[in-house]
Amino acid sequence: MASALSRIASRLDRWRLAFLIFLIVYAALLLLYLDYAPIRWDETPHLYGGLLLSRGQFGEYLRENAFYPPLFDVTTALYFKTVGLSVFSARLVSVTFGLLSLWIVFEYGYKLYGPRNALISAALLASMPGFVVLCRMALIETMLMSFFSISLLLFFSSMRTKNDKMLILTGITLGLGFLVKYQMVVGGIIILISLLFFGKQRLLIKLSKILLILVVAGAVIAPWAILTYQQYASEMFEKWRYVVGIGNEERLAYSTRFPTPIFYLIEMTQPYPHVHPIVFPVYLLALLGLGLWLWRRSESDKFSLLSFAVVYLVFTIITSKDWRYITLIFPILAVSASEFLLFIWDKAKDRLRAPHISFRQKNLTKVAAAALVVAVSVSVVYSSWEAFVWAEFDHVYIPIEEASQYVVERVTSDETIVVLCGGNYFSADMVEFYLLVSDPDQEQPMQYPELAVDAYKPSFNFTWLIESSETLNVKYLLLFEHGNITYYESDLRSQDVLEAMLDTDRFVVEKEFGKFPRRIYILRFLLNS
Repeated sequence: MASALSRIASRLDRWRLAFLIFLIVYAALLLLYLDYAPIRWDETPHLYGGLLLSRGQFGEYLRENAFYPPLFDVTTALYFKTVGLSVFSARLVSVTFGLLSLWIVFEYGYKLYGPRNALISAALLASMPGFVVLCRMALIETMLMSFFSISLLLFFSSMRTKNDKMLILTGITLGLGFLVKYQMVVGGIIILISLLFFGKQRLLIKLSKILLILVVAGAVIAPWAILTYQQYASEMFEKWRYVVGIGNEERLAYSTRFPTPIFYLIEMTQPYPHVHPIVFPVYLLALLGLGLWLWRRSESDKFSLLSFAVVYLVFTIITSKDWRYITLIFPILAVSASEFLLFIWDKAKDRLRAPHISFRQKNLTKVAAAALVVAVSVSVVYSSWEAFVWAEFDHVYIPIEEASQYVVERVTSDETIVVLCGGNYFSADMVEFYLLVSDPDQEQPMQYPELAVDAYKPSFNFTWLIESSETLNVKYLLLFEHGNITYYESDLRSQDVLEAMLDTDRFVVEKEFGKFPRRIYILRFLLNS
């Protein structure tokens, strides 16, 4: 083992070796308690999709889960088959592609700006709270970020080397990125504009390069496009249009909180008072770095600046907005912040080497350089601390697996399960995942109210619930106690719902899992009361 490590070290320069050590330590930290935090609402489609694919239920997957492209779910299914069927396995996919994104950012910084930038850029991206949180959730953003970043790196390499093989690889990564999320089309826009404005070849050669990339990307995408079109011939366009950016009423309301042109300038750093995807000191360095690129305008600067501008403009135009959508430019911001730091550092060193600098000026320059180092170090530590606080906020235990296991062992095929008051931390989809893990033939539980009570004002009709429970032969109802938190635009709490149900004398608490303030009540419906 030691000899193998020494051989690897001998083949790496000191910068790559330092990055490799950093990546190993960072991976170990990301894996700590990876499956402890509760499943979130947005994770459930990928858990369910991966579960279906891991069991070979491809037809059912197409019917139930083709809302998103398949690559993340396919990878999740592979992890389920190799690592085991668990939340840990699904989130391990995000960790894997998060680490891959760091490596790509390192290579991007290395190729465009040198090894110092590469290492600092990777460290800055790794410390961003939003990046850390996404690495620890079964969501597609880290996979999309990795394919987007590598497509830009491959394309820039092709512009420098004139190597058409790089264009083929660019087309492949663009196609794969599209199979992660349809918004990957923004990468194609960047490449198209770059070819037209940066390439020195004649227009005919430029068009041939564009065509080559499009053909390769189209070949990667075509099987899925044909398959989904056959499955949803009448509604596929509407599905894609929704996914690309229209969203629902709740998302539209969220997307109008800030003025449209500056929405993402605020959203990237503080979508909510307690949430900071990028902490402000690092964000400020990144904006100053963008200004440096705009002033300096080297080929690398123009390409990086164009990538930032296109992503920002495209997602600003798209109606539905969220900080997760704009994470594609987090790596670019990390590189720009790093480049600004190195620019200031090099200016300070040049000033100290100047032959006619006074003793007082030299001391002031040393103090300023030391202050810069301290400020940057504090910023990275602060960013890392914010990431820890965010992760720790989600580091709560909700016993969904135990509650689901309890009911699935006690219901028959003709009995129904109901999940009450679903929300971001507890929903029918989450319960269904654990039910299917235990029993592949288990019917999907019903959710009442149908819409999430933490996003829509609940309408709770106990008479209707009793009548429906009789009609559907309901045996168990699961209710999540989320402290004293009231439901959306309502004074209703989980405890109020529980007390009202018990007052009807048609429901009884059979079992509790967890403890206050995060208990799950197993309520049994009394048929003959």
